[in-house]
Amino acid sequence: MVCNVQFFAWMAWFPFLFFATTWVVEVIARAEQVEDARDPAFLERATRAGSFAMFLYSVVSLGLSLLLPLLVGERCGLRWWWRASLVAMAAVLGPGTWMAGSVGGATAVIVLMAFPWALAMWAPFAMVGEYVSIAAESRESHSDGVSLLEGGAILGIHNMYVVLPQFVINGVSSLVFMLIGRQSGNDLRSVEFLALQAVAAATGAVDGVGVVLRIGAGSALIAAFLTLSEKLQKAIDGKTPYFSFEYFPPKTEQGLANLYDRIERMSRLGPLFVAVTWGAGGSTSQRTLELCGACQGAFNLDTVMHLTCTNMDLSMLDSALASAKAAGVRNILALRGDAPRGDEYWTACDQGFTYAADLVRYVRKQYGDYFCIGVAGYPEGQGGANKEEEFGHFVDKVNAGADFVVSQLVYDAQIFIGWEKKCREAGVSVPIIPGVLPVQAYQSFRRLVHLTGASVPESLRGGLEDVKANDQAVKDLGVGHAVTMVRELRAAGVGGVHLTTLNLEASVQRVLDALGVQPAAAAGEDAAKPAAAAAGPLGALGPLGPLGAAVRNWDDFPNGRWGDARSPAFGTLDSYGAALRLAPESASQLWGRPHRLSDISQIFTSYVGGQLASLPWSDEPLRAETQRIRDELLRINALGYWTLASQPAIDGVASSDSLCGWGPRGGYVYQKAFVECFVPGELFPEFVSRLQSAAPRVTYYAANDKGDFVTNAAAGEGVGEAVTAVTWGVFPGRAVVEPTLIDKMNFLAWRKEAFDTWREWAEVFVKGSEEERFLARTREECWLVNVIDNEYKDAESIWDLFK
Repeated sequence: MVCNVQFFAWMAWFPFLFFATTWVVEVIARAEQVEDARDPAFLERATRAGSFAMFLYSVVSLGLSLLLPLLVGERCGLRWWWRASLVAMAAVLGPGTWMAGSVGGATAVIVLMAFPWALAMWAPFAMVGEYVSIAAESRESHSDGVSLLEGGAILGIHNMYVVLPQFVINGVSSLVFMLIGRQSGNDLRSVEFLALQAVAAATGAVDGVGVVLRIGAGSALIAAFLTLSEKLQKAIDGKTPYFSFEYFPPKTEQGLANLYDRIERMSRLGPLFVAVTWGAGGSTSQRTLELCGACQGAFNLDTVMHLTCTNMDLSMLDSALASAKAAGVRNILALRGDAPRGDEYWTACDQGFTYAADLVRYVRKQYGDYFCIGVAGYPEGQGGANKEEEFGHFVDKVNAGADFVVSQLVYDAQIFIGWEKKCREAGVSVPIIPGVLPVQAYQSFRRLVHLTGASVPESLRGGLEDVKANDQAVKDLGVGHAVTMVRELRAAGVGGVHLTTLNLEASVQRVLDALGVQPAAAAGEDAAKPAAAAAGPLGALGPLGPLGAAVRNWDDFPNGRWGDARSPAFGTLDSYGAALRLAPESASQLWGRPHRLSDISQIFTSYVGGQLASLPWSDEPLRAETQRIRDELLRINALGYWTLASQPAIDGVASSDSLCGWGPRGGYVYQKAFVECFVPGELFPEFVSRLQSAAPRVTYYAANDKGDFVTNAAAGEGVGEAVTAVTWGVFPGRAVVEPTLIDKMNFLAWRKEAFDTWREWAEVFVKGSEEERFLARTREECWLVNVIDNEYKDAESIWDLFK
């Protein structure tokens, strides 16, 4: 970009440097209507005036060269100043030279050129130096960095783009003067040539030097436009439909390794960029940075790293930004982050980052124009009482220095279209990209709508209700709705969409197929490295085994936290989410003020019985299939086994069954009974003894907050960790699908989150209060236990273990 801009910028500079004095002589000859422009006295006087103008230009440019670096900062970065200087140069060389009709006017035009010259002498060189530095920092962690020879070559290439315009503009100038009949020899700066130009000017002939200067003005305008030529702006200006993908850091190492394979395949579709999410409080920071580095470096994808300032101290923010720069990531989506428990418990960064606008300003101040910064937009507000105030905060964060906006997920195209119009009327001119998530599963969709408050067209809501028992039909409807909505957005002039993938591939591929997007040709070595190279040490994990990593929809039916831990989407659709979604006052009203274990039992039995709408670990009522085992769940919760997840045993129910069916029609589904629960410390020893005695019919996993772990799931010889399928389905034309698997990996992946929710609940109450101390003590003493009854033909035997 710098080299291209420099080429056209110097196509403007060389005419000015060659002919500025000549042009001043022309202006004076025309203004004074001299009779003999060849008079040596006139030429000497006019030349002296031109030289004086150039002297003033040099003095002013020297002063601006010292001043302007001090003005580069938060709102107006280096690229902004360089662009402004090129626009100014075009204005001076074009209309400026056209209107100047006196010595004073000509001198003013020459002096005004000091502003772009002050930038031209250091801004592009600083940017080239920055790019060389970035390349060195990015490669130091992988090889030996950028050598002096390579750095010199980069600067040499840049200088070629500066020198070449001299030859081009000499040829153009010669052609111009030849066409108007005033070429005199080969030296366009000779005294004879100067006199000829003055004669022509005095007699009203065509202003040859002015023509050349105005050609330079056109080149300056092209150079200014090229400073805007980021991929997003090019796509928008060119009216080319574009799309981008969003991924999240997988919870397991194998999930990350397999996500690399998935990203490599999806990169062939040609996304404009990919985005990687950032866990609350920086909880996924290391994996987010690792994934961003792979997308940017291994797959050559422009990568946007999400970054929040909620519960993040300044050192963590600085480290994240520095790491992103070192990895070559140049794009940040600046977010405040959620405040799930009300303002009382929301923690701003220690440097006063109360809003995303504060984070935008900070990044601009620290890094200037290095990062392209995006912000989030909320077409339906953020759930607050004053939507106009929220919209004002949105405009503020855009004005703080944002380059683009990605909206919250929308399911109604007209709502986004109306909101975008409101943004434009409020002066928001940056690109605004709607967020789109094809519906992947009925339950996850309900949960998402509940959390975000997004409006859902009745056609989609009613359609999902009709097919909610058929997972494949839900996906089909989700794809169809996404395609229709994208087409509606395009028809309204919205050129691109940001597709949230949930780390799944098939539905996104189907959406793009329906929109006519075809995969690009297979990438060469320079375009994307193999996934194993991206994974680095993770490549040693090996293939997926019988499922096969090459099958893009092998995990197309993930099942929350008990899905296949090798799946990149593991844990997407249902998780504890170690953050209460209620303000403290609402939480204590809903769940009371527990002091005893019996209080906890009462809360859980009330939830199972339908008297409570949610638990700290679940913000939705029980699913319909749980009705089959509700009485047993009520009994064991009253005994002190606090259930978090469970399912009944099923032996070959039709996939279309309204309560337990899933997957394509025409198949049959099976389930082993399992129960996941907290067990108080006083009950655990006897309970685990019963579980141990029931092996091998019963498999269990147990862990506590301290990290102690026990299980009777023995790994088979040569097969690694034991994996138990607790849900599977047989469908026409498909291999056996196993969406629900339980093993040590996925159990431990959720252990920390489960116990962290106890901490969140305790923090609802005043520190040191009886309730806070009781909940903290309960967290320390209880165990998280998962029990699987492998005899799926016996639906009742699992309940005999809970006494």
